[in-house]
Amino acid sequence: MLELAKTVHRFGLPYMLRLQKTYRTGWDEMIRGYLETTTMHALLNVGLIDEMQEKPSVDIDEFAARTNLEPAVLQPLCEAFYCLGMFERNGAGYSLSEKGRSIVEVMRGWLEVCYGYSEVFHSLEPLLRKEKVYGRDLYRRANFVARGSGEMENLLFFPMVNDINYRQRLQARARFGVRRRDVPAHALRIESRGPVFWHRPRAGGRRGG
Repeated sequence: MLELAKTVHRFGLPYMLRLQKTYRTGWDEMIRGYLETTTMHALLNVGLIDEMQEKPSVDIDEFAARTNLEPAVLQPLCEAFYCLGMFERNGAGYSLSEKGRSIVEVMRGWLEVCYGYSEVFHSLEPLLRKEKVYGRDLYRRANFVARGSGEMENLLFFPMVNDINYRQRLQARARFGVRRRDVPAHALRIESRGPVFWHRPRAGGRRGG
């Protein structure tokens, strides 16, 4: 307490308050996000997040031994995510918290795309200095970009298309006097899934693929 008082007396209270505010803003809005995203990429790529989505709890030591990972690195990462509220901890086991599960389910596509471009972002300085050229010296990870784009479309684009198709079919039925109970049961079942396309039984009763 005495040292803090001496520091405030030396530099002045306004300066110390500005320093504290800037540190907090820089950490929350810049540095922490970068560190969290990098850690999430690593845990996704080694399969830990997928395992947590499938199991109520994952023993970190057992997972590290089974997947040939370094437990001395994995354990601190899990502990950091526990402190950030991304993981829950139960003895030696960790699981996704409600916050962590929501982020993985909703943001996974964006995380995949960001990882696909991570080498480009890490090489911004040599790109600016003309020491490297995109498409010659470095590339995006196309498989991650494609997979992430698909994940993002599944959350918004396909449901929107399904809704539009469904409304158009309702309008068509109303126009031609088709009642819902007259629609084949298999068509209604198909309608409840996505992406949805109208399937009509082929000759012989076989459904269209």
